[in-house]
Amino acid sequence: MVRVVYQWLKVMLNQLAFLSKPKLNSDETLESYILRVSISNAIPMQQLMQLICFDNQEEIVGSIPAFEYFNLFHSKTVNDNRYNGLTSLSHRLGMNSRSLRAVVIQRSSKKYSNNLASLSYKRINIPLLLFRKKLIPVCPRCLNDSEYIRLSWHIDLVKCCNEHKNYLLHYCPQCKSGLSYISRQNISLCSCGYDLKNAAITSLPSNDYSDFLLRISSLVSSSIKSGKSLPNKYFSSVGGDLHRILSFAVFFYSYINEKKHVEEDRLAKFFYYFITDWPESFKRYLSERKKKGFVHLIKCSNKTGFNEIFGTLLLDAQNLPDNSIGNNIILSEILSFLSEEIEKDRQGKGRNKLSNLLLTRQEAAIVLGVSINYVSKLTAEGYLSLAHKKLEAYIPIYSLGEVLAISNGNFR
Repeated sequence: MVRVVYQWLKVMLNQLAFLSKPKLNSDETLESYILRVSISNAIPMQQLMQLICFDNQEEIVGSIPAFEYFNLFHSKTVNDNRYNGLTSLSHRLGMNSRSLRAVVIQRSSKKYSNNLASLSYKRINIPLLLFRKKLIPVCPRCLNDSEYIRLSWHIDLVKCCNEHKNYLLHYCPQCKSGLSYISRQNISLCSCGYDLKNAAITSLPSNDYSDFLLRISSLVSSSIKSGKSLPNKYFSSVGGDLHRILSFAVFFYSYINEKKHVEEDRLAKFFYYFITDWPESFKRYLSERKKKGFVHLIKCSNKTGFNEIFGTLLLDAQNLPDNSIGNNIILSEILSFLSEEIEKDRQGKGRNKLSNLLLTRQEAAIVLGVSINYVSKLTAEGYLSLAHKKLEAYIPIYSLGEVLAISNGNFR
């Protein structure tokens, strides 16, 4: 009898609709919307999580995901409480479950650069490296206009509000703590009680750098609202659309900056100079790297790995957004630079030349635009010669000049 009453109570609770049903904004984060549902219905967050995940709760309270881990990209399995919770929440709000699931962020199979993970939002892939998960800045003016969190504020490239032309607010003016609406479970109030809507803003100065920041912010914001990667003529030299801008940022942060901790404003300015002076800025960087590498050369170039001079250059340049020369502008520029430098070396004297540097099988595959297995096939058929007989994928064994010659001949 007790079990029957329990099941009846469970069904009734699952059919109970919320009195307040906030409107979901097209560029709002799932966490922001759940917070507004919790506040407008005066339901504590922990209770709300238990309520919407009641179907799968049974007696194991620990199986219910905490609010900060409720978004789908935190899930490692398909059938878990997050999906049931989204469906239950949709029903209680009188929404189509597809509408709510449209704003979730999921894990993506897409990999950027050297196997870096990414997230999926509608038809947009967001590199995990560029996604703010802990400290999320806000625009006080936007919160005054409409109190919800914009997904664009989670994207690390967004430093300002393109609508109000001011910098985003990263720290509470009163207690100086970093802002995180997810951890404090409040959209506009800091944990110290300060109302962020009242915070003073810092307007952008009128210069080229500010224009760059505004254009990136606008591109990210408009793409998120439309649910797809949109183009912008301002960035035509680097591909023009959001996916390619994100690809450039991944490469810049992981290879050029070498994932070093640099003050955010300084890093943003370095990226600005890198991308607005493309490809000349990149050519200068590679030339300097080559010059320093050969000055400190320990072994002869025909016994030196390409990665000893250029590091993980080729590995970091793959999958941006893919490996085809037509789409991957960074990889295309690298191969063009290497071909030009090898041609210069032929006219000079000396034993140590760029063309003699050795590539690993993976690096050779990236240059040729083929799989590692296909590189092995080319080796077996005699098209590629080995510098030595060590066949491990991480050992440099192929001459850069020979691999480039095959690549330039469009051999497949």
